[in-house]
Amino acid sequence: MSWFKSFITAFCTAGICFGALFILSPSGKMERSVKYVLSLCFLVIIIAVAGFGIKTADIDFNYDIEASLETQDFKKDIAVAVFETALDNAGINFKEISVFTDNDNKDGISCNKIKIITDCSRERVVGALGGEIDGFEVEVVNE
Repeated sequence: MSWFKSFITAFCTAGICFGALFILSPSGKMERSVKYVLSLCFLVIIIAVAGFGIKTADIDFNYDIEASLETQDFKKDIAVAVFETALDNAGINFKEISVFTDNDNKDGISCNKIKIITDCSRERVVGALGGEIDGFEVEVVNE
């Protein structure tokens, strides 16, 4: 209700002031230009006094180290799921998969070693995972 009272007060005050300026405005070639400018001023004052404002957003970027650690754990879980799927597709039974990662500032998180507890041979497991490459070690522990 306060907004409505403010709007009515601003409208009436601006109407009286600019009405008086309309009466005093020149006639002739400048009449239309002056009345146009006075109308725009009337509109701006109504909007400014009535309390219309531009909403601003306060954006706060909060970088939480715990969220970063959760992201690393999530990436590790994804890597385990990928290796589990590859072993399941190859028909290899396994008991446990452990993924060891390295967190490098330049390259980010990378998987450098995987430990698989299974009853299959090492060659079969490595073949199911696509082979060993430099910087990635596959350790197979037979039950």
